[in-house]
Amino acid sequence: MVVILTFAFGSFDGDYTKAFLFVAFLMPAALGTSYLINSVLIPKYLLKHRYFKFGLYLFYTLVISLYLELVAVLLGFILLANYQYENLGPYTQNTFFLTVTVYLIVLIEAFGNLYLSFIKHREALENLEEREAKNSISSLVVRSNRETVSIPLNEIFFIESLSDYVKINCKRGEVVTKERISKLPDKLTDDFVRIHRSFLVNRTYVESFTSQYIIIKNQELPLGRKFKESALEKLGA
Repeated sequence: MVVILTFAFGSFDGDYTKAFLFVAFLMPAALGTSYLINSVLIPKYLLKHRYFKFGLYLFYTLVISLYLELVAVLLGFILLANYQYENLGPYTQNTFFLTVTVYLIVLIEAFGNLYLSFIKHREALENLEEREAKNSISSLVVRSNRETVSIPLNEIFFIESLSDYVKINCKRGEVVTKERISKLPDKLTDDFVRIHRSFLVNRTYVESFTSQYIIIKNQELPLGRKFKESALEKLGA
């Protein structure tokens, strides 16, 4: 931004050194105004639909920023023009141009911040929809012994990997199907936690656990080092 403004101001009279110094005087006003509007007023008031306070504080901010611009012009008059008005660059003599410049900086940053906010909101909404769709799954459908079997998720205790097969321990007993355990989380709800390279457990049936193992239906299942931190967090440790 400093480079762009220096080039824009310097193009008026060809004195880029003086333009750079003036930009240095002007930037605190521009950045301060931008910070107040984009980091305070917009998120705290505009996005929360507090329009009256947003408008009131925006007015105060704009008035203060105009005073800061005048300070920048005064510094330019003293330090760059040696108290000689005719030595001021043409850009410092045009108040309208300075005002538009400052507010253009604010507008550009505001647009960028609002766009990033929109992207984050959209991603959060998509993640929420994805979790809701995932958690709406009520059963796991698999092929076992040449039959299609539907197992309610709330009846599954845990799932054990047997290389290219998995053994589903549930209320009806054990169901063996050709499947890789790494593919199953996408077919299950968030109640299922990977605790080991060979085990997925339904946390609603966890009776107790330590940092080394988990107990489900009186069976001790190992807690793998790779999955320990994530599993304990999901189990509420």
